[in-house]
Amino acid sequence: MDDRHFFARTEKGRAELLGTAHALKQRQRQVLFLINDAIGVAELREKLPACQELDAILEHLWQEGYIGQVKRAGMPESEIGIGDALSLLAGSRLEAARQHALRVLADLAGEQSPAYARVRDASDAETFTQAIGYARKMLATIASAAQAAAFEAGVLAILNLPVSGHVPAASPNPNPARMNGIESAKMHALETIRALVGERSPVYARLNGAHNRAEFIEAVAAGRKVIAAVASSARASSFETEVLALLSDH
Repeated sequence: MDDRHFFARTEKGRAELLGTAHALKQRQRQVLFLINDAIGVAELREKLPACQELDAILEHLWQEGYIGQVKRAGMPESEIGIGDALSLLAGSRLEAARQHALRVLADLAGEQSPAYARVRDASDAETFTQAIGYARKMLATIASAAQAAAFEAGVLAILNLPVSGHVPAASPNPNPARMNGIESAKMHALETIRALVGERSPVYARLNGAHNRAEFIEAVAAGRKVIAAVASSARASSFETEVLALLSDH
């Protein structure tokens, strides 16, 4: 297990600690208890110097969904959000998708990895898509199949964002059969935020009040951060991926 990896508990992990029925062994639960919000493998080794099976326990917790990999705790906020990338790069979907992909690859595989180089150097949409497929296979090996799939879906969703910048207000009684990609994405986002955070939350109002594509994407990024705080990083990531996938279906 790479000492540079950082993990946080998922909903399943919190349920294991808070519930009365336990699926994990005592030593596994001890490690899980120490993993709260973004703790590094190196720090866990310091806390449990006598735990020879730490790597195996972490791998088990990760594969079974009790913990998920996250960014470094206390790291300066240098992430280029999807909305920011679109704005800074004058709406270039290929370059916005490239920046998003490179950020993820830098975190999970490093800037010296072959996948990072392929994505960075791809000169057109076709070679870029091929590079993303290669990166997905690599991430499935060094991280997890779920993370690899979410990575590919998120990047391709950005690459295929609709040209139209208009985001209509959500209809109180939508007809799913007549909804386009933008309307579907907005409705799905609002339903998820309503269920997890509530209709009175600022992020719900921000999503509902988005007037164009850039505003909507920025609101989705804000929603991702809120969901990560109230639910889990995995749920937040799937929320963003699902919404952007619907947004591209236009």
